[in-house]
Amino acid sequence: MNLYFNKIKRTKGNITLASRSLAPPAYSYHSIGDFDVGKKGWGYKNFTVSFARTEEFWRLQRLSYISMRYTINNKDGVRFEPWHVKII
Repeated sequence: MNLYFNKIKRTKGNITLASRSLAPPAYSYHSIGDFDVGKKGWGYKNFTVSFARTEEFWRLQRLSYISMRYTINNKDGVRFEPWHVKII
């Protein structure tokens, strides 16, 4: 909850904008089989669109039991998150 409230504060009270990059408490898919992935040694860069250009990302795309939760122009209105995967 603290992360979410801090995000709202950083967006000057714009809850819609804050929710595009951080789910409100109890609304995250991470608790039901989603997780974030990244390239070792990349740090914060893993959480940018740059991750979609890595070999690690493309190897994940070939796995039949994983897919991306937030694709480009997804129905949830969440920004593109190539690092956020879900188990199918």
